[in-house]
Amino acid sequence: VMFFGAKKIPVAAQFPHEILGVLKPRDLASLYRKSTVGCVFSATNYSLVPLEMMACGLPVVEFDGENTRETFPEACVTFSSPSPLAISKTVEGLLLDEQKRASQSSHAAKFVEKLSWQVSCKKIEQLILSQLDANNLYLEG
Repeated sequence: VMFFGAKKIPVAAQFPHEILGVLKPRDLASLYRKSTVGCVFSATNYSLVPLEMMACGLPVVEFDGENTRETFPEACVTFSSPSPLAISKTVEGLLLDEQKRASQSSHAAKFVEKLSWQVSCKKIEQLILSQLDANNLYLEG
């Protein structure tokens, strides 16, 4: 297991692991491409890391929640309950199923291929404008 993003982890891992610290984008992409399964568990805020992993062909395990179900199509990630035992069983299941990993990688690649910062920004702009209009607030100029 390889951890990245910090020089230390907040708990003592009781399994073989390596702490890689903060990596440059090129090194992250290389890590994603040589890994078998990626996990990014952000219960409080949205992370772009699963999308980066998907773009590099890495199958992702993600917490099963309303927010993640709305974000990721089912075939693009493997959902897991947020308990250590459930996570370990989910990761193990994905590690042992090469066909599922390949299928998930393929679906995820198609999903991320359609993503665009420009399209996302336009959606946010339209949401803001519709809320301003619904509340009879208008921007001048």
